[in-house]
Amino acid sequence: MSKPLSRRMMLRGAGSIALGLPFLGSLVSRAEAQAASPRFLLFWQVNGTDYNRFWPNSYGRLTDASFDGRGVEALRPFRDKLLIPRGFDIRRCGRDGHAGTTATTALRTANNTEFPRGPSVDQVISDGINPPNRGPLNLTVRRVRQPLDKPMHFVSFRNGAGVVAERNPWTAYQDLVGVGAASAPDAADRLVRRRQSVLDLVSGRLELLRSRRLSTADRTKLDKHFTAVRDLETKLQSAAPMCTLPDDSALRAYEGQSLYGSEHFPTVGRIHLDLIALAFTCGMNRVATMQVGKEAESATYNFDGMSHSQTHHGLSHGDDLQPMHEIDRWHASMLAELLQKLDDVVEDDGRTVLDNSVILWANSMTDGKRHNTFDWPAVLAGSGGGRLRQGEYIDMRGGSTRGIAHNAFLNTLINVCGVES
Repeated sequence: MSKPLSRRMMLRGAGSIALGLPFLGSLVSRAEAQAASPRFLLFWQVNGTDYNRFWPNSYGRLTDASFDGRGVEALRPFRDKLLIPRGFDIRRCGRDGHAGTTATTALRTANNTEFPRGPSVDQVISDGINPPNRGPLNLTVRRVRQPLDKPMHFVSFRNGAGVVAERNPWTAYQDLVGVGAASAPDAADRLVRRRQSVLDLVSGRLELLRSRRLSTADRTKLDKHFTAVRDLETKLQSAAPMCTLPDDSALRAYEGQSLYGSEHFPTVGRIHLDLIALAFTCGMNRVATMQVGKEAESATYNFDGMSHSQTHHGLSHGDDLQPMHEIDRWHASMLAELLQKLDDVVEDDGRTVLDNSVILWANSMTDGKRHNTFDWPAVLAGSGGGRLRQGEYIDMRGGSTRGIAHNAFLNTLINVCGVES
């Protein structure tokens, strides 16, 4: 069970996990945090941003005007539940370029072409707040399979290697609801081959739960859970063929090929975010990563009102950053959809699931053309149960021209999620 953020924990940071990293107290709320059940999501993009138009318009308290015309504009409805700190540098930790930027999700860094020497932030938090032997829910939206030879292909790391993220939403769904390969073969067969609803498989247990005395909050949460499962199944059944592949042999037929093209990014992305909302709301998993695209990815953003003819990576090296601005805004809109789902569910402590979460939206670099990782873009949503400051855009450098090492920031988030060494 997670613990409140103690003063001792604030002062010492995550000690043995990240020796020597400071705790950034300026991110933490002065209000006494209540014990809560935290969730953590790393929402990760690649290839940089339109740097000049990404951030809010001015430092200080976030207002509606803070978001006008900015890359983060779609997050305006959640302004009071955001914390946007600025002034972190990745290069100070020995990272630069595509080869190693994603590996900076780990606290202990290595050379650009090597895997990190320690676990990534999601793995550390998962070890602290998930049940034993339940790792993070690692998802990705990408056109091609995940090569295993370079750290740039991963955002989650453990034991000196990358953790492969699931890109097929149907497979991810089976694993999440417990009817994957490790489950009873007859249940998996009935669900996958005959498309029988998960709800039908557990209808007896559902009725038993409903017959018991439940608090209003628990009953509402239970109803939302099964409604979410039913809605998600409907989406999976009606989505592109990759969502309804019947078994492993169908998946193997795509080996070495693209399982889906760029045009499926919105569909797959939204289903993945639905899975994360389901996991967080219903206690299936408290930690997740979601990577959209791959370093030097060849995806073309020609959907949801965008009509780019050049790949995302190609656009990041161009002189016209308008397309990159549009992509930033699309990522923000996807995140806003998830935030709304999490904010719709009120928990027993009176906070919403979003309030009891720490959502970090970050990018592998700042300026894709120059592979610049100074002034690393990071946006936080949710307060981790009241532990983080909210509704502010703050300059962490305090007037200094030298940025703060980004892994000190990650170390602070580990503490905020209730994990101590």
